[in-house]
Amino acid sequence: MKTTHSDFTPKTAGDWWLAFIGLLFGAAVGIKFADVDLRVPAWLLYHRAALTHGIIAPGLLAWVAWRTRHQTWRGITIGFCMSNALHLSFDLFPRAWWGHALIHLFEWEFPPALSWIWIAGSIVACVYLARLFAQTIWDIVISLGGVAAGLMIYAHEGVMFPLAALIIAGVIAFILPFPRQREK
Repeated sequence: MKTTHSDFTPKTAGDWWLAFIGLLFGAAVGIKFADVDLRVPAWLLYHRAALTHGIIAPGLLAWVAWRTRHQTWRGITIGFCMSNALHLSFDLFPRAWWGHALIHLFEWEFPPALSWIWIAGSIVACVYLARLFAQTIWDIVISLGGVAAGLMIYAHEGVMFPLAALIIAGVIAFILPFPRQREK
C-alpha cells in the first residue's frame, strides 16, 4: 500500500477539532520552547542550545505525527513548527554574535557564521515541516494567524528583520519539493 501525503487530511468533524486543538497547543508551546533552556541549569543545557534552537525538537514531533497518523499530533506539529520558526526568526538578529547569542552544543560554542546558518536553516526546516503536514486551507490560515499573534507579542523587539527572515524561509520551504512516496 502506498503512503500518501493526503493520508493526513481530516476526514470527520472530530478530526478537524483534534487538529485545531493540537495546532493551537503546538503554537502556544512553540513560541516559547526555544527559551526553555533559560529555566534549566547551565550545566545541563546552555542558553541557545542546539537542542532548543534548531530542528531537533520539531523533527521529533514530525516523526511522532508521521508514525501515529493522529490529527492531534499533526496539529501540534504544524503549530509548533510555525511558532518556533517565528521565535528563531527573532533569534537570527541578536545585538551581537558572541556569548549567549551563539548556538551551543553542550559547553562548546558554534562560531558566529555557523550559529547563523544553524538558526537560518532551522527556520527553513520548521516552515517546511509545517508545509508537509498542513492539509487544508484552515491549517494555513490558523498557522499564519498564530504567526501574526506572535509578531504582535514580540513587536517591542522590532519585527521587520524577523518578518523578512520568515518570509524568505517560507518561500524557500515552498520551493522545496515534497518527499517521494514509498511503497509499503
